[in-house]
Amino acid sequence: EYYCKTCKKLLTVTKKMDLWKLPDIMAIQLKRFQYTQQWRDKLDVFVDFPLEGLDMAPHTLSPEDKKNALYDLYAVSCHGGGLGGGHYWAYVKNRIDGKWYNMNDSSTGPMQASSVKTSEAYLLFYVRRGFGKAAAIAKPAAASGEGDAAEKPAGQKED
Repeated sequence: EYYCKTCKKLLTVTKKMDLWKLPDIMAIQLKRFQYTQQWRDKLDVFVDFPLEGLDMAPHTLSPEDKKNALYDLYAVSCHGGGLGGGHYWAYVKNRIDGKWYNMNDSSTGPMQASSVKTSEAYLLFYVRRGFGKAAAIAKPAAASGEGDAAEKPAGQKED
């Protein structure tokens, strides 16, 4: 509720925030900690989030971004334990094979996509659809025979 000083009434309102420009890579932090005057606690509530097709069009003011506002999840950082301590691990999607992997200290292994959604997730990493797919992998100049590495030393004449 909000108290309006102009009309001197208590009103029910909705707060909305929009983004002017959408990033190509987006990190979303799930607020997993609750603080009050009496106590602090970690929240273990399950938050459902999309693995694919997060549509940010309703949340951007940029007309250009509204045309390309779909994001796919590529990593999740997780925390198990409480405020005083715990353990961190990550789930990461391989862009080459499209499979999910559990990165947990010295062990790494494949996992089911359905296991990515967990109440221990606290950081979500999304990539805009199409980002990085058209980027060519540049060859080093020396290997390609082009660019600065292929230039003749100073003072040497062209043949």
